[in-house]
Amino acid sequence: MNNKFAKFMVCFVLGFGIQAGAYIYMDQVLFAPLSSGDYDMSDVKDKMAEQAEKEGKKLYAKVQVKGKAYYSFDYKYMADVTQDSVWIYKAEDLSNP
Repeated sequence: MNNKFAKFMVCFVLGFGIQAGAYIYMDQVLFAPLSSGDYDMSDVKDKMAEQAEKEGKKLYAKVQVKGKAYYSFDYKYMADVTQDSVWIYKAEDLSNP
């Protein structure tokens, strides 16, 4: 009886150790997350988005920004935000904020 129990415990501990080792390997090595140094946000942006951003900002080149400029996703609108005011410009009508 003691011999069977000892074999059972050895198999149990051995199985548990192998399973724990496999889990640690998969968690720390195989499926490890990338560190933030491995990629940069400029790598994520594609070239089309960068070109659209440049073209969109060219539309508002004539506007003299007094604060910080914020653009809509399609560059139809631009907001000039200062400490005490917000001016919103439309791409088609820059003379009338």
